[in-house]
Amino acid sequence: MQDLAAEKATEAGVWSDLARQWYMRIAEDQRAKTLVRLFEERELDDHLIRTVKNLVDYFEWCRGCRNTLMHAEHYPGGLFSDDEVLSLTKPFERGDPRSRSGDMGYLHMDLTTLRGIADRMRAGVVQAATIDIHLRCRNRPIGKVPAHLRPFVGEALPAMLDIPPKVELQQLP
Repeated sequence: MQDLAAEKATEAGVWSDLARQWYMRIAEDQRAKTLVRLFEERELDDHLIRTVKNLVDYFEWCRGCRNTLMHAEHYPGGLFSDDEVLSLTKPFERGDPRSRSGDMGYLHMDLTTLRGIADRMRAGVVQAATIDIHLRCRNRPIGKVPAHLRPFVGEALPAMLDIPPKVELQQLP
């Protein structure tokens, strides 16, 4: 997403390396809002703005999955555990009413579901790259487009991504 911010800032006359440095200094949870604001204020194409908003919402879903999975700890499933199921525990997020009591949340996920989450995260990366290529190629004569991007000139924006349900911790193991 930092490339999208840099590309949009470059269109507005800001040096791209400076835009990338500025974007990376913003707190991670504020970057998405900043990117949407940048497009809302500087972009004329409403469809592109909606596509970027969809991407930002999708990345927020990805970030939630990443945080849940990466900050959780494995715990044994018990006597009747299944080797095909990943059992995790993690404190509830700050702000969640269940976090005040110090309770842990639990998550059980089969490996097919875990693989599906990873594939969806990858789809978000591909979507971001596709939008970035669209921005780099649009409104430029073919001769001004880098040779490796010329096959993509004139391609439409990708379809919106369906945002999956949030990965939720449960109160009981």
